[in-house]
Amino acid sequence: MAPEQLPEEITGGIDPHSTWLSVLQFFVKESETTDFEKDMEEMFELAQQQPGYIWGHFGRSMVDGRFFVISEWESRTAMKEWEDEETHKGVGDRNEPRYEPGRDMQNRKFVPWYKPGSERKQWTK
Repeated sequence: MAPEQLPEEITGGIDPHSTWLSVLQFFVKESETTDFEKDMEEMFELAQQQPGYIWGHFGRSMVDGRFFVISEWESRTAMKEWEDEETHKGVGDRNEPRYEPGRDMQNRKFVPWYKPGSERKQWTK
């Protein structure tokens, strides 16, 4: 299935011109946070050069230490192409041993969304 061809039961009237948010969380071993943060900086710089990238932020929770990465993309296709970009994928693979056992990287949501102040579409009947 092509990235833009989601089943109707999932899309349910999603405007194909909506932007998409990627929300990720990472549970990193305390001893690995410095190297992980360096990789996050490198990936932030690379993401900004990708087609369809709009904005992104990353940071660490002051409550439990997990890292969050939130980014907005012009389309689901652009977002998925970034996920599969060679350098990005390599850094992801390299970081796997840095995650806490059983609490690794978690892809929380890939969601279409409306920016505040934009016209909203009715999602449910």
